[in-house]
Amino acid sequence: MAPEAASVSVFSADGFATDFSLEEARRTYPPGLFYASLPWVAYPAGLRYRAGEAIAGQLRMLVAYEREGKPLDPGRLKREGNRWVLDGEGPYRLVIPQAVPGPPDRPSTAPDKDSQPYPFDEQADHNAGRSVRTVVAIRVNPLPPGTGDFDWREGGWNLADSGRIVVYGALR
Repeated sequence: MAPEAASVSVFSADGFATDFSLEEARRTYPPGLFYASLPWVAYPAGLRYRAGEAIAGQLRMLVAYEREGKPLDPGRLKREGNRWVLDGEGPYRLVIPQAVPGPPDRPSTAPDKDSQPYPFDEQADHNAGRSVRTVVAIRVNPLPPGTGDFDWREGGWNLADSGRIVVYGALR
């Protein structure tokens, strides 16, 4: 990044976007604990963690392109009732660790969201709310003088379909 870089914006092909300060983008997140046997989680084969064990390594914000060694499911618009929603998450997804680690809870949209164990907790850090699925562009702000902004709304789905991502802005 260029010395004048101040923040980062991440854009999805469906129009969702979110902004991060450089401090947020560069930070290391505190380790969480591994919770085993959650009925709404599909655990990978050969899992190394045991229930209650701290998740090792430095947790950082990252752009993922695989899950368990396989490409992410491509993002597509899907009609649900009278609206369109994003289905899938790839070819790229921004993943953000929890800033305040805590026990998992059921999804707010689950029909059994109030069931035990781990009912949905409105006060918990739901990091998925800032994660971006089907990432097509990352802009380092501010744009240099005389630079036009990339119109990711016009070319976003073409980028997603071709497995490309645009990184632009205050770069060296």
